[in-house]
Amino acid sequence: GLIFFSPSQTWLQPPAWAHAMIADSWQDSVLNVSYGRALGQSAAAQMATDGSTLVVRYVNMYNTSVRVSIDLQNWSKQGPGRSPRLTQLRPPPDAASVCAPACAPSYYDPALPPLQECCSNPPGDPDLITPVEAKLDDSSSFTAPAFSFTVITYER
Repeated sequence: GLIFFSPSQTWLQPPAWAHAMIADSWQDSVLNVSYGRALGQSAAAQMATDGSTLVVRYVNMYNTSVRVSIDLQNWSKQGPGRSPRLTQLRPPPDAASVCAPACAPSYYDPALPPLQECCSNPPGDPDLITPVEAKLDDSSSFTAPAFSFTVITYER
């Protein structure tokens, strides 16, 4: 489920946070994205109609961090912009204690439970996995933590 309820609280699960991140960063035009298309990776990009905002989204379903390089091609040639914002939805650094150890070896193994059953926000810690925002110092690369969803927003 996306939202959990108890008699004393209501809280979001990681998939609901991912939906919110997409809605908050939505732009009008879809852009072509080229990447290695390795199993467990997905990338997408959108731009505002007036060219003022570019959004890159990246999913890392690997059980290890991945260094990702971004080539913005013509975007960087159109003049400087503000520092890009990076928002990541990821398990905490001690994910082994949060995510069932059986889930970590391979998300794509049908014998394992789905990831949402492995990494969730329990009633005792409803904000365990929530979006984290930061400025991106290097606009051409970033690290995607294991089992993460990243949104990078570039603005002029």
